[in-house]
Amino acid sequence: MTTNKRRDRGGAGLGSHLEGNIMSKIDDLKAEIESLPSEEFAEIFQWLSERGWEKWDKEIEADSQAGRLEFLVREGREQKAKGTLKDL
Repeated sequence: MTTNKRRDRGGAGLGSHLEGNIMSKIDDLKAEIESLPSEEFAEIFQWLSERGWEKWDKEIEADSQAGRLEFLVREGREQKAKGTLKDL
């Protein structure tokens, strides 16, 4: 039995050395982004935003297919039946 939580969860057990490298890489990327001209910053911002929305869409789709959003339909129907459903 190992005491390394990363190994216990099936990870490679790489420890803080890898975490330090990842943070260094993220810090480097942040510095690069901050130094971009306005047009390039806007381009990377738009790209990241689109990626975020794509990820959100996939999560919502997966939740919907798994039935995790059925409570919203149920609440809407209940409010409609009570006459308390508001138009958007």
